[in-house]
Amino acid sequence: MLNISQINLTNKSYSQNLGKNLVNFKSVQPSIFPTSKPSAVENNKKIKELTKNGVSIIDSKNTWIDKDTKIEEGTIIYPGCYIQGKNIIGKNNIIGPGTFIGGNVVIGENNIIMQSDISNTTVKDDCKVGPYAVLRNNVLINDKARAGIFVEIKNSKIGESSAVPHSSVISDATVGKNVNIGGHTGISNYNPLTGAKERAIIEDGAVIGGQVLLQSPVKIGHNAIVASKSFVDKDVPPDSLAISRVPFDTEKNIKSDWVKNKKIKSSNK
Repeated sequence: MLNISQINLTNKSYSQNLGKNLVNFKSVQPSIFPTSKPSAVENNKKIKELTKNGVSIIDSKNTWIDKDTKIEEGTIIYPGCYIQGKNIIGKNNIIGPGTFIGGNVVIGENNIIMQSDISNTTVKDDCKVGPYAVLRNNVLINDKARAGIFVEIKNSKIGESSAVPHSSVISDATVGKNVNIGGHTGISNYNPLTGAKERAIIEDGAVIGGQVLLQSPVKIGHNAIVASKSFVDKDVPPDSLAISRVPFDTEKNIKSDWVKNKKIKSSNK
């Protein structure tokens, strides 16, 4: 069972700001909002059904749940959640606040999913998603994996106990177990010459440093390390270190008194 003390929420503040936040969000991503929504009567009926079966709805007035969504006992739904279409949400999850679930989503047990946008995705057990994560177009998040803040994952599989902690874009990739992907890392899947979308493979135990760009098709072998700020468009063998960057040369890369001289020239105009 999850400990809800892990999340510090003030229901009043979320209720007061919900309308304003939804308006702003819709102006940025209008396509994810359905053209019609269930009536208040239908929604109240669904919420009563769920609460009777052991689901906790913190703020029923600011929560919308489609009649075709199944949610099991012990799960907590926080304010500002919109759950549309056919979805299956298992036991003892924490969903929200401010989470959009857009259909064809399967969520296992004991997960925390906060302030995120999820569709066509399977999240297994004991995972953490968000805040501000986007999972879309055929995503699988395996047990104990993490998709953190400002992470977008599309058409990809994330292996057990792997982590994409923050500010990364993972497109068309297969990520193995116990992989760590550093912040501000991207997987570029598009070939503008052919129009094809290629795939990346990151094997078990690999470590991808921060600010790395992987150009698919590419394969990172098991237990390999890709150094921060590297660009990699060739396969990296297992147990190897890949490092690709311009060497920093003090004589060539530091221009002494450049700022000072610029100011002097500027003032003499």
